[in-house]
Amino acid sequence: MNPKLPDTGGGSASSSASPHHFGFGQRYSSIPVFVIETKRLLIAMEAVGLASAILNFVDIGFKIVRNTYEIYNSATGATQQNIHVSMVITDLESVTRRLSCNPSITCDKELVDLSGKCRSLSQDLVQLLQTLQPKNDSRRQTFAAAWAAMRKQKDVDAIEKRLVQYREQIILHLLLVLW
Repeated sequence: MNPKLPDTGGGSASSSASPHHFGFGQRYSSIPVFVIETKRLLIAMEAVGLASAILNFVDIGFKIVRNTYEIYNSATGATQQNIHVSMVITDLESVTRRLSCNPSITCDKELVDLSGKCRSLSQDLVQLLQTLQPKNDSRRQTFAAAWAAMRKQKDVDAIEKRLVQYREQIILHLLLVLW
C-alpha cells in the first residue's frame, strides 16, 4: 500500500506545482536559475570594475605622458599651470610686501598680519613648485617631475585655495580701511 503524501494545495506529488512551492517531495526549481542569474550579475559587475580600473589607468598614464611632454618641451621646466600659479603668487607676494611696509596705507594690524600670513604661505607654494621641476633635462628627470607634479597637485590646490581666502580677507580689510 502506497501512503499518500500530505496535500499542500499543489495537487499530488506527481502533478506540476508552481516553481516556488515547497511541498513535500517537490523540488524548488527556481534555485538553479537564481544561482545562474546571480553568477551572471557578479560576472557583469566584475567586468564593469575591470573596465573602470583600465580607464583609470589609461587616464593617469595620459596625464603623466602629457605633463612629461609639457615639462620636457618647456623652457622653464614646469607645466603651464605651474608657471601661471608662480606668476600669480609672485604678484600676490609683492602686493602683500608693499602692504606691510607702508604704514600710511596699512593702519590696520589685522591687515598687516593677514599680509604676513599670505606672504609666508605664498613662499611655501613657490618652494613646493620649485621641487616639482626636473633637476636636469633628461627624460627620466622629466618623467619624475611629471609624476611628482601629479602626486602633489592636491597639495598645490589646497595652498591655492587658502591663498584665495587670504586674498579675499585682504581685499575686505582694504575696503574697510578706504571706507
